[in-house]
This record gives sequence, C-alpha cells and structure tokens, in this order.
Amino acid sequence: MKIPTIFYMNNCKIIQELYKKDIPAMERYAISVGNGKIIYIALKNPFSFSYYEKIVCDALYSIWQYQRYEMLTKERKQESVIITPTQVLACMSGKKNIRMRQGNSEKEEKLIEIMENLSHADLAIMWEEEMKDRHIEGVSPVIAGKMLPIQRIDGTKKFKLDLKRTLPLYEYASTIHQMIRIPERMLYCGPKILEDGMRISPLRLSNTDEVIQLKHILLQRIEMLRNEKNGFHNRSIRYYYPSHKISGKMDGIFSLMNIKEENYNSASAWSNKKQSLHKQIRKILDYYCAIGYLESYKDVGEIEGHIRRKGIIGIDIVGEIKNPDEI
Repeated sequence: MKIPTIFYMNNCKIIQELYKKDIPAMERYAISVGNGKIIYIALKNPFSFSYYEKIVCDALYSIWQYQRYEMLTKERKQESVIITPTQVLACMSGKKNIRMRQGNSEKEEKLIEIMENLSHADLAIMWEEEMKDRHIEGVSPVIAGKMLPIQRIDGTKKFKLDLKRTLPLYEYASTIHQMIRIPERMLYCGPKILEDGMRISPLRLSNTDEVIQLKHILLQRIEMLRNEKNGFHNRSIRYYYPSHKISGKMDGIFSLMNIKEENYNSASAWSNKKQSLHKQIRKILDYYCAIGYLESYKDVGEIEGHIRRKGIIGIDIVGEIKNPDEI
C-alpha cells in the first residue's frame, strides 16, 4: 500500500480537549467553541487519548482519505484496505521505507494496542448550536461512530480499514475547516536541493516516539501561525510551565508528550532530559529554516537579574513562514 503524500492534522477544539483532559464517559461533556457557542460530546467508555494517540488517528485518517480518493477517482470497487502498524508508522514519520525491529517490537505492540483500543471507542458529537452559528446545512446535528473504522484481523498484526465508514472527529473538523494539511516531506525531512543549487542535508534524527511527536507539535503550531484566519498570533512555544487554568497542573509541549519532572529521580536527570529535547527541537527547526519554511527562531531563557539567563524555557518563531506546498 502506498503511503499518502499529504498528512492531515486534526486541529479542532474537541480533539484538543481529548488529549489535554480526562473526559468522563457516559455523560454530555460541554466544550466552548467560540462566539459563546457550546457543543457536546459523549463517550460510551473511558479511553486513553494522548498526543501520540492523536498522531496515530491523524495518520489513519490520512491513509483513509488517500485510499478513498483512489477508490473514487479510479472507480475501484474495493471498500476496505489492509493496513499494518509499519504502514501507520511510515505515515506518522513521513519515511516510506521505515522498518520496525523484527520479533518483539515495543513500538509495534504499542501501535497495535492503540489501534485496537480506538477501534472500540464510541464517540458522539452534538453540535447543532455551532451548525446554526456557522450557517451549515445539509449535515446531521449529531455525528457518531467509532473513533477509528478499523478491525484487527484475527491471528495477525494487520487491520482492515473500512473506507465506507467515516471518522467522526474528522468529519466534524473537515466540515468546519479545522484540518491542517501538510506535505509528507515536511515530516520526512529528507535531503533537498534549493533553487540556487545549494544542497540541504537531511535531518539526522532517528524517528523515535519523541522525535515524531516533536515534529508534529512544531508543525501544528507553525501552521496555526501561518494561517491568519485562525486568529492565532502566539509565536512562543514553551516547554514546561505551571498551567494558568488548572492549579497544580503543568502545561507546555513536554507535558503534552507526558514528559514530566516528577518522573525523574533527580534535578540533574530532569535538566539533562530538557537539554536533550531542546537539542532535538533545534535540529528540527534548523532544518525547516534551511529549506526556507521558517525565516528564523530564537531560544528563550528564564530571566535572572538584568541580563543573565537561567536555562532555556522555550523558543520563539521569528519572521516569515512560507507555505510548505511551495517549498
């Protein structure tokens, strides 16, 4: 199966609530979507949904969208496709020839567990108020179904992806135009020759779970900035800081990745981890600057006194952001 050339990122408020908060099951959960409007979601059963799970869902939707297009444009009668965890990982990373370790692969087992869990997770979205506010007609005020329209094939590590069934979160986000569209090469970060003949070296980072998440988080934030219609102007990307909304909770991209200070047994171990992540972030952003996607970025340190900085706490995106389709 071919890997899609376009990766779709769901950027709606519902999916952000799911990976940032614990949503109770079997009750209507209210979400504010702006303009004083409220929508509701309901989960049949509680389930884990981290940012990594969100990337898995994005990848499966990207594969679903690509295969649906192939089915419709080439008049194929095939209503489902067989997919493997390796193909999902290839889509997540942008690396078509990625391989997982033979035998007992923790990464493979993790993906299988996520895909199985989300194939059983039921979600309903009740958005009639938002529909009226946006003047949307001809669609249902309730969108419901399984998080992922997939089914594991007994005795194998393969899954059947149903092309007839939609993905509720993605049907909703597509209808209200809250999907981010990224060329897969922005995730792959391979070698590139610029118009002036300069050769850009590939990003030299292994596609660990951490690196995959960092690339997705950075691309999502950068694309939100690039699209002026979002009304999103915050160029600061902070790593780890006390939440302004929930007492005792930490926010920032490290927290989003479930990388937290309490999981480290010493201050030096936590400091080393932050430094390692910061170096990876710099390498990713350096690559995006080199290919002309970003103009620049700068490190941001905690101010101590007049000029002394105490540790790096994040980065700021600086200057122009180019359309990735034109790079």
